[in-house]
Amino acid sequence: MKKIFLYEPDAGIFEVIFLALLDKGYQTLRLPDPGHSGFKRMLLRDRPEVVIADHFLDVSNSTKLCSSIKTVLPEVAIIATSCNHDIEETYHQLGFDDYIRKPFDLRILFKTVSSNIKQKV
Repeated sequence: MKKIFLYEPDAGIFEVIFLALLDKGYQTLRLPDPGHSGFKRMLLRDRPEVVIADHFLDVSNSTKLCSSIKTVLPEVAIIATSCNHDIEETYHQLGFDDYIRKPFDLRILFKTVSSNIKQKV
């Protein structure tokens, strides 16, 4: 079973994404905040194929999150979810490998996750 870490502060959005990915056969785990003491340990122990992370309005938090993940697992794909109007121009500069614009159709979520897992194989 492919593992996905999900970093989404909105409980409702987290639940929708979590259940949708679970239904497609992905093991989905909540990624703690990078400042959490178990952050690096969890990444190393569970080794996700993909991380899906909400892109914050505060750009420095997104950059810090991506940097913290890539320091531990440089090969993991990080997908931004964002309602920011300029996400398609900025996602790569922030450290993300791909993006999904909010609100999104679940088919786009599945397609983006699948293509990022295949790219890493």
